[in-house]
Amino acid sequence: MAPAESFPKIYKLEDRVIIVEKDRFIKRELAKHEFFRRPNGQVIYPYWMRERIQNEADAIAFVAANTSIPMPKHRLYENGGLLHLETLRVPGILLDDVDTATMPAAIEAVTRQMEENILPQLRKLRRHSIGSVDTSLPMVPPIRIYRRDRRSWERVTSPPSEDPPFVFCHNDLSNRNILIDPETLILLASLTGSWRDITQLCEQVARRDLALFGLEPKDLRNCLDG
Repeated sequence: MAPAESFPKIYKLEDRVIIVEKDRFIKRELAKHEFFRRPNGQVIYPYWMRERIQNEADAIAFVAANTSIPMPKHRLYENGGLLHLETLRVPGILLDDVDTATMPAAIEAVTRQMEENILPQLRKLRRHSIGSVDTSLPMVPPIRIYRRDRRSWERVTSPPSEDPPFVFCHNDLSNRNILIDPETLILLASLTGSWRDITQLCEQVARRDLALFGLEPKDLRNCLDG
């Protein structure tokens, strides 16, 4: 018999701490003493650490309120001056963890649910600007861009006279962010997102991302540390 899984499990990333408990996940800001350091002692300052956690909470709440897409129950709170996002664990498995024999059928089932239910609902959520549901938050481009350039990014908008061109999308809708029922292969939950040009659903490349801001890869400032 396999040993019982022990909790909590704690993972420290360069911009947040993730705590996995038996019935919930918690993401929180790093405390200053937890910041990563390079071998030369230079501190790696997390960028938009609090704002990104706030954005995730806003996105979950928005999708839950405006669609029938399954989203995890969550709460946002502060503890010790650090912002925490807690989501209840859904009784399913990550698509990434499906066994090899079942994976083709699971991918086919999830793809069908995405095309018939999830994506059509997201495409109906339109507005005239990109960025977070909460427009008071800064414009945060994909991590592949902002890790290389920490400028204040423009919130790209379209003329009010036009139909809203920007749709709500998930910028990392991968196997690791999709929970399914291992028996029925029904999609149980998906996690987070933001307002972006719909082409990013199909082509997640820095050149296309930058074109939205009228920039090219050569324009990035390559300033990795704050």
